[in-house]
Amino acid sequence: MTAAHDGTAKTRQIEQYAYGSHLDVAKGISEDPVPDVCAAVPTHMTYQDFNR
Repeated sequence: MTAAHDGTAKTRQIEQYAYGSHLDVAKGISEDPVPDVCAAVPTHMTYQDFNR
């Protein structure tokens, strides 16, 4: 059984990344591929937090 199924999952506030922000994460799990363009593009990263 996962936390999502038994109602024990904790939700966290989403923080917007700004260029130069320190990523305070324990481990990266996955990232969207970065397109080959010369521009800022939206992306998504899944990570494991230090507090878990």
